[in-house]
Amino acid sequence: MLFLVLHLVGNAAFTLLVRFARSARFDYATVGTMNYATGALIGGAILATSDGPVAWTWTPEAIIGGAVNGAQYQLTFLLMHALIGLGGIAVATSVLRLAIAVPVIASLFIWHEPVTAVQISGLLMATFALPLLSGVNPNALLTGTVVNAPSRARVALIVIVTLLVTGAGLLAAKVFAEIGRPAERPLYAASAYLTATLFSLATWKWQPRGEGRYSTSGRIRSLALGAFTGMVNLGQLSAFLPALATVPGVIAFPLAAAGGLLCTTLGGWFFFRERLTPRHGTGLALALGSATLMNIG
Repeated sequence: MLFLVLHLVGNAAFTLLVRFARSARFDYATVGTMNYATGALIGGAILATSDGPVAWTWTPEAIIGGAVNGAQYQLTFLLMHALIGLGGIAVATSVLRLAIAVPVIASLFIWHEPVTAVQISGLLMATFALPLLSGVNPNALLTGTVVNAPSRARVALIVIVTLLVTGAGLLAAKVFAEIGRPAERPLYAASAYLTATLFSLATWKWQPRGEGRYSTSGRIRSLALGAFTGMVNLGQLSAFLPALATVPGVIAFPLAAAGGLLCTTLGGWFFFRERLTPRHGTGLALALGSATLMNIG
């Protein structure tokens, strides 16, 4: 249970650090690239010190699956910038949690796995939660987080794209879990973080920036925050694997989904004084129930 708690706290801390990176003192793009570069370096070191011939078998499922996951990491990082600005960290995290619907549906049609009535209930709740989450939080307009409110259609498009992109990464992890071997996990992680780093550099021109890029101290702060964020990110992911080995999945997955969302929401209120509108609050409650139900399988 200790590893599961570490995962919940680490996951919430990572999301809050991403929210922190949006402030004017930092450069969001630099934080993101350094975050993934740190993960790639640590993942590469783990791979280099892995014992056994399987760890050095460069299998396509580990490399390709990790690459898809890594591309999703960077795209989601960019989309989170927009979502946090529109609705706050609670809304952004809710959408990310609802992305579990993609591998759940894929399990039904690709692997013909039975989808339980509980998971179907979670999918139905997600259909009600998404429209409620697809709106600009008026508090963001008051605080200047959003200067010009985009149309509802544009916000809905950002939410849907985030859902599909994040779901694609979860699906890649699902495919690897089905056909890969546990000893290939270091290669998968190294491929994911290396791809995320390269993809971050490739999309540099279109990334949101921050005032921190204009000063030496701001660039140093951004690099330091990115390195710390990368270590937290890799740490929470690493804690989840032993958690699954000690806590039954029927408890670990729902608790991770619900607990992570609650911790992040409370952190957004405590550290950034983010307030939910009744509409977003209702959507958050539905997303909380939906993510919990869909993770029970």
